Amino acid sequence: MLQLLAETKLLSSFYEKNMYLIDEMPVKTRFGRRCRARYFWDNEPYILDVIDFYADQKEETADQMRVNWKKCFGGVITDGPFIWPSDYIYESGNQENRTSLVLAYCEKQFEHMLKGREVFKRENAAEAAAQIFRAVKYLHDQYFSLGGISPEMLWYMPERKQFFIRVHHNCNYNDTLSMGLMYNRSDDAKGVYRDKIYGLPQYCCWEQLPLGLHGICNDVYSIATMLFEKLIGRHPLNGKLCDDQEDDNGRMEIFNRYPCFIFSKSDTRNRIGEFEEEKVFIQRWEELPLKLRDMFDELYAFPELDAGKAKAQAASEGCFQPERWLDC
Repeated sequence: MLQLLAETKLLSSFYEKNMYLIDEMPVKTRFGRRCRARYFWDNEPYILDVIDFYADQKEETADQMRVNWKKCFGGVITDGPFIWPSDYIYESGNQENRTSLVLAYCEKQFEHMLKGREVFKRENAAEAAAQIFRAVKYLHDQYFSLGGISPEMLWYMPERKQFFIRVHHNCNYNDTLSMGLMYNRSDDAKGVYRDKIYGLPQYCCWEQLPLGLHGICNDVYSIATMLFEKLIGRHPLNGKLCDDQEDDNGRMEIFNRYPCFIFSKSDTRNRIGEFEEEKVFIQRWEELPLKLRDMFDELYAFPELDAGKAKAQAASEGCFQPERWLDC
C-alpha cells in the first residue's frame, strides 16, 4: 500500500515529469483515503483520492487494468459535464500488500461549484436525474462507463445550472477485452470499489456480468436509485428486512445480501407500511406516473438468471437504457 506521509514525493504513472508533494496525512473517506498535495513544479494545489485494494493477479486482468487507467486517467479526456482526474499514480501490490491507485484533481477544477448532493432535491429530482442520465449516455456512446455513481461524485455549477460528475476509480474503457472480461479486479467488486448503497447489489444476478457491461448497468442503476430516494424519501431496498438494523452498515448488508424492492408486486418480504411514518412514502410512490413506476419495478426485480441469460437480458433490458429513463 502506498505510504502518504507529509512531504512525500509522488511520481506520476502517466507522465514521468509530473511530481506531487504531500501536504498532509490522508483522511479516511467512505471509499478510501483523501489528502491534499501540491504540484511540485509550481505549487498548484491538488486533491488526491486514493483507493487501496487487493489486485487480481491474473495476467489478463492486470493488462486490462494498466491499459484502462492510461486511457481514463491520463488527462486526455476533457469534454462533457465531467470532472476528470488530470493524472494518476499507481503502485502495484501483491497477495499480502494492497495495490494503490491515486487520482489527482487540480483544486481549480472545483472552483465556482457546489456539492451536488446539496442541490439534488426532491423538488428538482426529475431535471437533475435527466441531466445525469444524459451525461452518462454521452459517456457510454464514447465507450466509457463510470462503474456506478454516488452522491459524493456529483457537483453543480450554478452559473450554468449544470450537474457535473467527478470521475472515480471505477471508470472503464469498454473495449472488446473489457466487455468480455469475467474476472473481478478485487476480492468482492467489479472494479476497485463497490458502492454498497447505490450500486448493484453484490448478491444479485447482475454480478455475473462481464466488467464492461456491469459498469454500464451500474451507472444507470445508481442514478435511478438516487432518483428514487429523492422522489420517495427512502432507499428502494430499505424496507421491513431492515427494521432491526440500527446503522447504515447493517442496512447495506441487507441491500446486498437480500435485495428486495420495498414496492415489489410479487415479493412482500420487504414491504413497508406497518408504521405510520411510512405512509408518506407509499403516497409518494402512488403519485408517480405509471410509466416511471414500471421502470422502477423492472429495475428492482432482480430475476434469478445464470450468467449467459443475465448478459443477454442486461444488454436489452429497458431499465438499463438511459434513453428509456429520459423518456419517462
